[in-house]
Amino acid sequence: MFHDDEVPLRSAKNIARQLRDAKGRHSRNQFLSSLPPDVSNDVPMIEEYTDETRYTYNEQDDLMVVDQNDEQLESNSIVVSQIVDDVSFDTNSYLGNSEDDNSQDIQSNLLTQDIPPSSPDTREISTALALFRHRHRLSKSCINNLCDLLRSFGVANVPSDFRSIEKILIKNQENTLQGRKYIICSKCGNKGTSLSKCVDIKCERHSGFVSTPTTLCTFKLLPQVTSILDRHNIMPEPDITNTNISDIQDGYVRRNIIFRERMIDSKKNIVTMLLNSDGIVLKKFSRSIWFTCMVINELPRAIRFNIGNVIICSISMGGNKPKKNQFQSFIKDWVLELQQLELGFHISPPNLHGHFIKVHAYLIAAALDKPAQALLMNLNDPTGYYSCVRCTIQGKSVPTKHGSTRVFIRKNNDGIQDRSNQLYDQHIIQLLKRKSKNKPKDIDPACGQQGHCLLRNLSYFNIGPSFTSDSLHNLYSGTFKRLLEIWFKSRGNSYSIHKQLNLIEAKLDSIKYPTTTYHLPSQLRFYQTYKGNEYRLTLLFGYQYFKSILPARCYQHLKLLAFAMNLAESAVLYNDTMEKINCLIDEFDRLFPLLYPVSIVYCLYIYVAEQIEIRLTLESNI
Repeated sequence: MFHDDEVPLRSAKNIARQLRDAKGRHSRNQFLSSLPPDVSNDVPMIEEYTDETRYTYNEQDDLMVVDQNDEQLESNSIVVSQIVDDVSFDTNSYLGNSEDDNSQDIQSNLLTQDIPPSSPDTREISTALALFRHRHRLSKSCINNLCDLLRSFGVANVPSDFRSIEKILIKNQENTLQGRKYIICSKCGNKGTSLSKCVDIKCERHSGFVSTPTTLCTFKLLPQVTSILDRHNIMPEPDITNTNISDIQDGYVRRNIIFRERMIDSKKNIVTMLLNSDGIVLKKFSRSIWFTCMVINELPRAIRFNIGNVIICSISMGGNKPKKNQFQSFIKDWVLELQQLELGFHISPPNLHGHFIKVHAYLIAAALDKPAQALLMNLNDPTGYYSCVRCTIQGKSVPTKHGSTRVFIRKNNDGIQDRSNQLYDQHIIQLLKRKSKNKPKDIDPACGQQGHCLLRNLSYFNIGPSFTSDSLHNLYSGTFKRLLEIWFKSRGNSYSIHKQLNLIEAKLDSIKYPTTTYHLPSQLRFYQTYKGNEYRLTLLFGYQYFKSILPARCYQHLKLLAFAMNLAESAVLYNDTMEKINCLIDEFDRLFPLLYPVSIVYCLYIYVAEQIEIRLTLESNI
């Protein structure tokens, strides 16, 4: 049954509605003083008010409130929703049962202590109202009315309206994105703060910019890294006796870092990071945006690439793509901070219950497409001579129907070297000795290196091997696309299958892909406009449908590539798996010029096996 001092919900709604219609404080006070004592009895009482009946009435009233407020819901209240999400518990933290026991002990201790009552302050009330709104999906106007009602009943420290709640919560929210803004002169590359002219008095643009300059924003890494590691537990160290590779923690690169660093300090805590940099051109606005970010490899893969766990290094926007001779100045700030992170910093992950540990962070790899590799490494463009980021192959031009193309065929007697930090240092010395610019076809002692790469200053970033293979563009939309062009564009050759296009297309369309496939391939006749993932799916799932179409030797050649990439896409790699991949790729590379004209071979030498342990961090489910 209702207590004597209990007001039914419908009466409270009527009172709140009349209070809202009152024009001023004096009118509201007069209305409250004029209320009769039995105003709460306008709804008949239920003599036997069971729990089931109470639940039914509350559910009906909640539905009525939601129906009235759904029309007023607004979609632009993002700030408070984000703050509420931050207040909620972290579902990705892997805590033990001991923490639950501690929380129960704390609650029992609080109940047994005599704590004097105190009125909540403005921030506490704002937080409670924000949580209340988020829980019941209330509109802004509803929260405004609730604030008026609370103040009418004399509750202290109540915000005036919803905007006040937003300001109070945002004011005390810690900002992890702490950055600096620069204006880059397109002529001299100097950093400044003026939007109208270059700050260097010797520059031609000191009188004024001719075109829109590039705007660069760089962000501090330490607040972002500590914020992520304070919210999530890092993965435990793998078993050193296990030689199988299922994630980057099992790979040789990270194991080598752990071994070398713990030779000095056996208790050293280490995290590693993976870099990505890419750009996009907004043709409608004639702007180029370049974005550089990192992820922490020790986070569980399920949350590693969540937007809240991405570390933003820098963002630039200008009229054109960044120039190579200027891009190193773009990355200078956060590369210097990466050097500081290698010295160590303190974090307090959830499983330590408020205690701090010292952690050292190292950048070990960069996952980039070929244009970004050339930009970050300060190397020749991908179609130029000596443009391979993994070796010093020169390449050569061969004639085609529409001009010429650059091909890179690696032979055992070419004296090609794999790139490394030591070879990079030698190339920089050759650059310093250079007195004039080389011609394109001349032998380049620097092997395509155009200048310094600041990533060389990091302890475990190796120029060459640390730039991972871009399998999506190199292999799927590179080598496999070239094979499709050979088969369907050529005429009069034994491998020409353009007449069987409809047959093979019908077979590929009958494939039932896994339910997790987010984008099915288009019909094969549109293969020239395929995305990289469409080539990937066609090769991995559809290679067997070429058996009855291609000549036997060409089909066996295709199987070498398909089997190698199916092995490379495995969730777990064993010791002999990489040896098999190496053998398959070497045989595929050897047979290609024997089966097809050399003039259409393009970038076939790929480094699959060496990059398996890094590729696993970027693996996306089909």
